[in-house]
Amino acid sequence: MVADSLVGGRPPVPSAADPLMADLIRTCGRLGQFAGLSLPALAIVLELQHAISLGQMLVMLLASVCCFWIGRLLEAYAPS
Repeated sequence: MVADSLVGGRPPVPSAADPLMADLIRTCGRLGQFAGLSLPALAIVLELQHAISLGQMLVMLLASVCCFWIGRLLEAYAPS
């Protein structure tokens, strides 16, 4: 059953006939991008208030880059 859903080793992509799923994927991608852009500002504010260390701030910045990148991929691969 699982092998039938995989075509050429790639997971199935929602069809363009399902606009609700495409909108949901696109919205999740945009939210990921927004989170990726918001986290660095939050990390700077928290570091200035001495609530987190410099190392924790760098981890938050790395997480924001990953979040933005995953959001961009989701938005780009959403069926149109």
